[in-house]
Amino acid sequence: MGIMRDARNFEQDGYFAQTLIATSLFGQIIPTMLAWTSRLFPSTKGFATGVVYGSGFLGVVFAPWFTGVVARFFSLSASILYLAMSSLAVALSVLLMRLNMNVLSKRGW
Repeated sequence: MGIMRDARNFEQDGYFAQTLIATSLFGQIIPTMLAWTSRLFPSTKGFATGVVYGSGFLGVVFAPWFTGVVARFFSLSASILYLAMSSLAVALSVLLMRLNMNVLSKRGW
């Protein structure tokens, strides 16, 4: 009974929709980054995708910890700023990787 009551509250609060939207929007980032990396470095695609996946895993492990440390010693606003800046860094790296792929494809690589 308690589980069903919690499930109804979950749907009523809108967290279900937010979780569904977040996972559907952000779920494609890792496969896309790995595909672009393997296309950008075809001769060393195993090593390159391993580096990308490993650095992403380190971000998954250490970002929540670092966000908590920043929130504890500075403020919650500063930790949210860290999350915004790291999201911007990821977006810029994807853009730079995409631009680099366009340059290489024009050269015939």
